[in-house]
Order: sequence, then C-alpha cells, then structure tokens
Amino acid sequence: MVRVIPTLFILSPWAFFNVQAGSVYLGYSQTEQLSVAGNRSLNFEPNGNVALISFDLNDNLSLTFDYADLADDVSITNNVSGKLDIKSWGIGASYYWAAWSFSANYSSWQDDLIIPLPNVEQTLFTQRSESPSSALSLAYNWDLAAWHVAIMAGIHYGDWRQYQEVINRETQAEQSSLNGGNSSFVSMQVLMGRLITVGGQEDLMLGASLGWNQITSSGSAAIARNGRNVSQVKNRTAAYRLSAAAVTGTESYGQLNLYASYNMNDDWLVDLDLNFDLGSEDNTQAWSVNIGYLF
Repeated sequence: MVRVIPTLFILSPWAFFNVQAGSVYLGYSQTEQLSVAGNRSLNFEPNGNVALISFDLNDNLSLTFDYADLADDVSITNNVSGKLDIKSWGIGASYYWAAWSFSANYSSWQDDLIIPLPNVEQTLFTQRSESPSSALSLAYNWDLAAWHVAIMAGIHYGDWRQYQEVINRETQAEQSSLNGGNSSFVSMQVLMGRLITVGGQEDLMLGASLGWNQITSSGSAAIARNGRNVSQVKNRTAAYRLSAAAVTGTESYGQLNLYASYNMNDDWLVDLDLNFDLGSEDNTQAWSVNIGYLF
C-alpha cells in the first residue's frame, strides 16, 4: 500500500503571512501503555506535556501541528526500574466546503524503554519503537441550532519498527534485534457537540464521539500498539472542526471520546478530553487538560 502523506508545499512562509485566525493549546496528558521487555510485561501510565497550534489560512483551509512529550517509571524489582520516554508529533491539513470537510494527517511516534543495571552505568535492556502513520478522512456536518452532528469515514496506514539491545548478565555480551511491520484500517465515526450559553460571552461546549476502526491488512503479528490512544488536543473553533487521531495495531477496535470546552472570554478557553478503547483485547484510556488561546 502506498503511504498517504499530507502535501507540505503549503507550509511556506507565504502561508503564515496570510493567516486569518488560529489557536494555540498547551496542556497536560496521561495515557496507558503495555510494553514487553523480554518475558516481562510492564504497565506504564506515561504523562507529560502536549501542545497544538492551528492556523486558518482562509475560510476553507486550515493547518494543524501537535506535539507530545510523556514519560513514566515502573518498579521491576527492589533495585531495578523501567523507564519509558515518549515523543510524538503530527501535522495535518483540512479543507472545508459547504457541509463537507476533508483532512489529511501524518503523525510520528517514538518511545524508548530503558532498564538500567543497578549501581552501574550500563543498561540491561534498551528498546526503541517507531511508528509513523498517515490518514485521510472525509466528514459531513449538520448544524442544528445549538447542536453539531458529524459522520466521518477514514483510511489509515501505519508502519512499525522496533530495535532492541539486551545485555547478557553472565557474559556481558550485547544482543541486538529488529522487528517491523505495517497495518491498514478503515474507520467510521459519529460525533455530536452541544453549545451551551452560560452567560454573556462565556460558553460551554460538551461533546462525544463513538467510532470503530476495522483492520484490513496487517504485515506483522507483532505490531506495537504504542501510542494508539494518546489524547489529542483538538481545535474546536469554527463549528467543532474534526481531528483525525492515529489508528494503529493488529486488531479491530472501537473508541469513545468525551470532551468539555469552556470559553472564559473571546480569547481564552479551558478544555478536558477523555479517550477510551472499546472491544479490544487490551483496552487503554487517556485524558488531557488544556488551556487554549485564540487569535
């Protein structure tokens, strides 16, 4: 399958000089991740900072950039701990025409799992996972008074690579290995949002989405699900615009998203986002709290 990569030529200096509006979000997020080190499974709850910046180039075209930096430690034995560091970034472009919206997204995910030997400057186990993915989605939107409803369909493709280095504690010899694979999905999602006037210019938006991701091909039985359910900050200006999350893994699964967004004034808002996996073997959940500035 040919990987779908968003067209990047629009990210020129000319584009930013013609920006009409935009938003910046900074927040804190936590997710869950099951990582395997040899014959041991480690349950992490990585947490850390997330950020998003969005630009409206005109009434029909917008660009979005996001970044996340998460980490966690778990105890393995009395004197040995495992550390997980996650870094991810994404870029997307959306085009709006009448009630239709079209989006193209590319995201890059990397996590490092390190288990150091106690009392020495050496690692017992090092594992790096990399998972670039891309998506195309099409949505139709209905504005019904204070309600907003949308149906979205998408296609997703992702690669996966994993590098390991293991120290033999008896011989001190290093053993390296490499795994990899790919997968593709089709997805359907229903989204609903309700705008509530609290008083004056202070508005509260409550929303939810429910979707299913059906796997269509998998090139490896060992594809990591790392990073599947990191809660993504979304640009909720301009009538609840849609944001396509990364879809990866080796099994079909559903996703439930709940959010609340409160406009403190014309420029500032606070945002709570919750994500849950449904109907899979290893369900995970994630949440994020963000503050946004609209310009």
